[in-house]
Amino acid sequence: MAARGLRATGAVGAWLLGWGLLLVLVTPSLAAENQSSPGDSSSAGSPVAAVEAAASVPSSASVPFSASVPSSASVPSSGEKSPDPWQKMNRAIFNFNEVTDVYVLAPTARGWAFITPHFFHVAIRNFNDLILMPTILFNDVLQLEGEHAMQDLGRLMFNASFGLLGLIDVATYMGIPQNDADFGQTLGYWGVPSGPYLVLPLFGPSTVRGGVGRLGDGAGTFYFSYLPIWATFLVRGVDIISWRSEHLEDVDLSRRESLDYYVFMRDAYLQLRRIKVDEARGVSSEATGEDDDLYFYDEFDDDEPEEDDLETEGQGSESRGEPSPASSESAGKHGS
Repeated sequence: MAARGLRATGAVGAWLLGWGLLLVLVTPSLAAENQSSPGDSSSAGSPVAAVEAAASVPSSASVPFSASVPSSASVPSSGEKSPDPWQKMNRAIFNFNEVTDVYVLAPTARGWAFITPHFFHVAIRNFNDLILMPTILFNDVLQLEGEHAMQDLGRLMFNASFGLLGLIDVATYMGIPQNDADFGQTLGYWGVPSGPYLVLPLFGPSTVRGGVGRLGDGAGTFYFSYLPIWATFLVRGVDIISWRSEHLEDVDLSRRESLDYYVFMRDAYLQLRRIKVDEARGVSSEATGEDDDLYFYDEFDDDEPEEDDLETEGQGSESRGEPSPASSESAGKHGS
């Protein structure tokens, strides 16, 4: 009991420390913004305040591991502040994470995928969604999303009871959607700036606001303190390995197709987080369409024949006494 109480106290302490760190990091930024725009009537703390200066966001950014072409938003203009001032440090941590993934996590995930059936992965994902649902519910309440909060409560009740402690996702079959609110999104909802881009060891892409959000979400799962340490690591570790096993090809594809995998991950993450905060605020993010995918040069459609192919086909048709496509088109125009 003493150990459990100590762990619960530590979780609450980490949450308070995160809030203190957030205030220290955010206060200078808010003061600078107020000085730069004294005549602006919109307050940064308003839930519907204008989003920080950003260019259009492609719709494909909602899938972090889809191949895409970097939009102009990833390259800051001369007057725009860079979102990645700690790039040297971030790249070093990113390389460490890549080595860990390639030589530890990915091989473990491949072995896991080989020895376990797909329905087992689904059951693990459903169970972890259930144990994280109280945190999602809490954040939806903080974002004043009453409808989402009722959906979260419904998922929690039905999956915990009829879904065999979350192993079966009964709520989805009943038409109750899955929400994914988190504390970093909640902070953005209330106007807290994202801060510089930050790569966390083993956790991957984040921002200063996202790092504090992780602390908040960790404190929200205080009920893990009632489990032994090994059980906590087992539950979360198996979930991570199971998720990685289902995205082996996606990650490999994004690594091969991206010109700079670090830049790809950074831009995709920042765009995704911007979209999530916009959705929480009720602001529609501009989408440039599906053709603006990152790092995938789809300039020419494979289904459209090129000029050389048309010329070759035309010569072959003429040798057989058949009209070429180009001559047929010209004849059609003159005939009309």
